[in-house]
Amino acid sequence: MPTEAEWEFACRAGTTTAYSVGESLTKSDANIDGLSTKEVGSYKPNAFGLYDMHGNVFEWCEDWYADYPKESVIDPKGPATGERRALRGGAFGGVRRSEASSFDFEQARSFERASNPPTNRSNMFRVGFRLARTVDIKAAVAPAIPNHKPAEIIPAVGNLLLAPFTEAKAKEVQKSVAKSLQKEVDEKADLGKGINLEIVLIPAGKFMMGSPASEAGRNDDEKQHEVTLTKPFFMGKYEVTQEQWEAVMGNNPSLSVKGSKLPVTDVSWDDCQEFIKKLNAKTNGSYRLPSEAEWEYACRAGTTTAYSFGDNLTKNEANVKDSSAKLVGSYKPNAFGLYDMHGNVCEWCEDWKADYLEGSVTDPKGPGKGGRRVLRGGSFWWEGSRRSFSRSDFPSASRNFDFGFRLARTVDIKAAVVPAVPKSDPAAMMSATGNLLVAPFNEAKAKEVQKSVAKSLQKEVEEKADLGKGINLEMVLIPAGKFKMGPPNNSHEVTLTKPFYMGKYEVTQEQWEAVMGKNPSYHKGAKLPVETVSWEDCQEFIKKLNENANGGYRLPTEAEWEYACRAGTTTAYSFGDEITAADVNYDFGKLVVVGSYKPNTFGLYDMHGNVLEWCEDWWTIDYPAKAIIDPIGPATGTFRVTRGGTAWTGKGNAFSAYRGKNRPTGNYYSDGFRLARTP
Repeated sequence: MPTEAEWEFACRAGTTTAYSVGESLTKSDANIDGLSTKEVGSYKPNAFGLYDMHGNVFEWCEDWYADYPKESVIDPKGPATGERRALRGGAFGGVRRSEASSFDFEQARSFERASNPPTNRSNMFRVGFRLARTVDIKAAVAPAIPNHKPAEIIPAVGNLLLAPFTEAKAKEVQKSVAKSLQKEVDEKADLGKGINLEIVLIPAGKFMMGSPASEAGRNDDEKQHEVTLTKPFFMGKYEVTQEQWEAVMGNNPSLSVKGSKLPVTDVSWDDCQEFIKKLNAKTNGSYRLPSEAEWEYACRAGTTTAYSFGDNLTKNEANVKDSSAKLVGSYKPNAFGLYDMHGNVCEWCEDWKADYLEGSVTDPKGPGKGGRRVLRGGSFWWEGSRRSFSRSDFPSASRNFDFGFRLARTVDIKAAVVPAVPKSDPAAMMSATGNLLVAPFNEAKAKEVQKSVAKSLQKEVEEKADLGKGINLEMVLIPAGKFKMGPPNNSHEVTLTKPFYMGKYEVTQEQWEAVMGKNPSYHKGAKLPVETVSWEDCQEFIKKLNENANGGYRLPTEAEWEYACRAGTTTAYSFGDEITAADVNYDFGKLVVVGSYKPNTFGLYDMHGNVLEWCEDWWTIDYPAKAIIDPIGPATGTFRVTRGGTAWTGKGNAFSAYRGKNRPTGNYYSDGFRLARTP
């Protein structure tokens, strides 16, 4: 059956209205008020050629019913468990709100959801289903990208700028992306009477949003996290001016200082939306406010410093210490060619204010609702709020003498010139970059692909983070891959589509102490693995580590752990179907220094024995019965997964597929962990 997301996507068929035929639905469009079902296909199909997506019968979906996640999601499948399954599409007969009321057809909207226990058949004469079928893409003719970096096949078209980058690199990629899109880097819209609206093309990119703990003036809500923006967009070269506002709206709301080339002020977020609505009606459309992530990426323009010009800002670089706003463009632009990103007026963003999500995110848009909208950039008056990250927030109806805005515009990528290429294996296009390792594979193949993927990512196979006092944290790049997960009698195919870094060793006591300032271990030793740590303790360690390092550290998923452990093997252990005390610390009765035994094919030490290693996943007794992609385990549970065996429990608990479990607050002397990191 289709997932709930597949169902709605197929139903909408490109529309954003309440129904796939518009904002209203009539009896001539669907079977919504009859007394029984009608023959399938009795009404016209939607844009995909699907019939009866509204009405006739409710349709079962695969998903357990639950609240939606707040962040953007990819290929969602709903929670792993639940009590009721989702139903979609509405049915004949409508819904009568009361005996005196007429039928209400809202239950047939593209979005409308219902639910029922999966075994329930009573009073279910209006419930049916529609099939879905998985496409076999193995034989697909997929466009291969010969000798192209992964950045060049980003869905956004063109290169993906990886911060930090120089002004020269920014200009080079802006030109390249503009050429692909058949557009100009700088574009203008004529508002009449010689008044133009100028916008600048900003390529897709990846950067660290937020500020490091060491940055002066930092607030508690500035948690650093990796953000990827997969689509290019246009950004206003200048803040919207008073003459531009007047050309669209017919008035000038700025109260304190008037001037045609001054930024418009005294406008609320709501006022900006009204301006954008009229501007889009007047021009070719697609103007909007930038998301908060787009704003900061455009402001930083490849920098990692407090300001786009460095760690300090003077009156020569921005209007930051004055009594009023100045003409837009009075100071030099940043590397993208944008003016006044620091100071002059605070700029409204699209997002509701909220705490940031944990970990790496893609195309974030903030929460779906809230009480206050975000402003960025600081102003001529607002001391200490002009850093690249600084954020403030106010209700959407608020107006102030230093509130203005800058426009963004969505890029139409339909006409983009995408590199034409010959046939290739879809595996070569994995978002993982580079080759997909298909188990079984040998050590030579593993090393070859590790080097190839590292080159594509412009990284090293082995990377180090300095924790101070000569203590390093070493990580090894693990390519994307496909393997059989679990023991032979309960295995299933797993594909990991993205490369990741895995700790070369288990986290040591000296590393823990360097980050946390104390050592909880029962068996002491600087180079021994840290133990007597709970899953929750590990999360606290990771949180502090990400604040002090470049971020992206986390626990591995259970699938990542086993794939990294097996390293291409299909045997019980990564060294074969048998191991000895010369291979692994599985029955020694005490811990040994990390790295005391030979590594596996990927270059990882102590994946068998020494200490159990926490994984990110909640524990569940059964694996899925089918092939899965990038599994992350159930959404909730009682126990967290541990892997790898210990120095006390023998070889029977040290094989590659062995799974342990513990409550996330449990902290036994045999429990440690190994880090993963998203590149």
